[in-house]
Amino acid sequence: MSNSYLIEQSELNTATGNTAPFALAFCARGNDWAERGELDRAIADYDAAVSINPLFAEALINRGVVWARKGDLDRAIADYDAALRISPRDAKAIRNRSLALEQKTDPNLNIKRSN
Repeated sequence: MSNSYLIEQSELNTATGNTAPFALAFCARGNDWAERGELDRAIADYDAAVSINPLFAEALINRGVVWARKGDLDRAIADYDAALRISPRDAKAIRNRSLALEQKTDPNLNIKRSN
């Protein structure tokens, strides 16, 4: 597991000017938190990435993956839907949305999602 994206919160909070790199940094750090099993921290960073760039489909998809891991399939599906409004052909969003809908229909399914 890489910790190359673990950026100090104070560095991210001082974003000025072009904020696109900061949205990417929050998303990348969210990925690290998710890998470590720190799901609430991952969601917080994905939230920050989406608040900086509401059209950041990758952050929405990744947040959806974490919501699904936490068992909140409604929020996961909402994030996948939002990502698909931005990028209608995103294969990861389509796949994960389908899996979440399937699991919601049959809660006994144990489906592993990719992040």
